[in-house]
Amino acid sequence: MELTVVLQIAAFSIVLGYQPEEIEDILKKIDFNNIFRSY
Repeated sequence: MELTVVLQIAAFSIVLGYQPEEIEDILKKIDFNNIFRSY
């Protein structure tokens, strides 16, 4: 389920026209521990 969220973020980023480098920065800013804990 956590991976699905990451993939959705990546897909939305691509749709919105972000470059891969920008997507990496966005993912780095996300606190994955908080995401995993919420599930």
